[in-house]
Amino acid sequence: MDERQPLTNDSLSEAADAFERLRPRLFGIAYRILGSIAEATRLAINVAQSARVRRESYVGPWLPEPVDTSVDPQVGAERGEALELAVLLVLEKLNRS
Repeated sequence: MDERQPLTNDSLSEAADAFERLRPRLFGIAYRILGSIAEATRLAINVAQSARVRRESYVGPWLPEPVDTSVDPQVGAERGEALELAVLLVLEKLNRS
């Protein structure tokens, strides 16, 4: 027997509010996974799962397209944090060699 509560207008409104609050962060995550603004949509997971196949057939270097962070400073901050962590990880691995 399914004991889930039926959706009400209040619960839908709360879910929509939560999504709107988290939308910039979700976009940042999708962009970092995909490297493309156009693909950082609700289809992000499907595209990410097929990205391995596309990269295997692409001959040139894979570089993410630049994103304009002037509209949403949080995206720039998240990218900066991700870059800082990546550099620290590289330095740590080099230090172990």
